[in-house]
Amino acid sequence: MKNTPHLFEKIWNADRLPEHEKDYIFETYRELMDRWRKELDWYYKRSRTHRLKTKAVKNLAVILVGLAVLSPLLSDVAEHLGVTIATPEKGMGYTLGYVCFAFASAALLFDNVFGFSKGWIRYMTAKQKLDAELMRMRHRIQQKMVDTSVAPERLVQELLDIFHDTDHRNQQILMEETTQWSADMIKDYEHLKQAVAKRGK
Repeated sequence: MKNTPHLFEKIWNADRLPEHEKDYIFETYRELMDRWRKELDWYYKRSRTHRLKTKAVKNLAVILVGLAVLSPLLSDVAEHLGVTIATPEKGMGYTLGYVCFAFASAALLFDNVFGFSKGWIRYMTAKQKLDAELMRMRHRIQQKMVDTSVAPERLVQELLDIFHDTDHRNQQILMEETTQWSADMIKDYEHLKQAVAKRGK
């Protein structure tokens, strides 16, 4: 994606194109590739950010669950050995365990409400689809450039059709991702309302 001149050398046979159309075709290709590259970079950065966030939240939840499991055990061992840990109150280890479980649940709810896990999957899926469309476009261009049965004037129109078709498909991918984002937001909001309502009972 980043080495556009190198891509031109690999997929274009400039001799097949009419001289007065070369610059137009190449500039159209460059403009589209620049825009698509920005979209791919955006999805890559968003997916990476969401992946790190969901990883951090889930690691925190695992640590809290571990503390929740160990707290009563350590409390019982300490009581058996006659050692005081943090507080002399009996059953404090169990209370701490419940608190840790509660915080672990809150962390997972936080991830669910803010959609880090779903967002990461959604962004990665969109990026992979965009990558696949660009690979498909390059393959189609290569096929057209080696097809000597296509007249040069007709070749220009077919290349423009490929550009338009790929751009249309990419816009559909972006629209699908945006629609999915809206649906996820509504679901997450409803999930939060239900969770708050249950807590209030």
